Amino acid sequence: MHYARRCSLAGGIAVLGLLLLAACAGRNLRAVETDRIDETATYTLILYGGRYLQDLANVALLDREGDGYTFEVYAPAFDYKVIKGLTAKEALSAAQKHVARHYAFWRSFLSRIPGPGGETLGYEISPRYYPYETGTPDVLDISYQLLGNKVVVRIQMKPDVERRLTDEESPFIFRRLMR
Repeated sequence: MHYARRCSLAGGIAVLGLLLLAACAGRNLRAVETDRIDETATYTLILYGGRYLQDLANVALLDREGDGYTFEVYAPAFDYKVIKGLTAKEALSAAQKHVARHYAFWRSFLSRIPGPGGETLGYEISPRYYPYETGTPDVLDISYQLLGNKVVVRIQMKPDVERRLTDEESPFIFRRLMR
């Protein structure tokens, strides 16, 4: 009888702990495709990647200024550059130029990052590459997590793309991108 009470007490504590952990974890946000940005806003531009000529992990984020939310890239400071106070036209132009650096660039892809109430927190401009060069047009996994008034952004190469590009058994056309 005492064993059953201890097990149910331990189980109750474990469930309570998991609920507290989930409450502190934040809310995941999902970027949605769009065809234009708000041209009346001012933006902070975050340029991720572009560390070397054949860097596939290039993405630009437009953080809408004055909305009470800030974007924070979960990466070392040398992996990205921040430019504040740009008009929509300036930010979009610099973003397009940044993501188009790689020779296999096909086109850019614009997404809106909605907040918890549906308001726009910012935009993502990501590259799409020729699939015969990379195996797939979209090579990046980009996730957004809302923690208080911060949007934490994690950017990484999709595992299957990274494996294809670094595997010695892959066709030469894929391996040459990473060298």
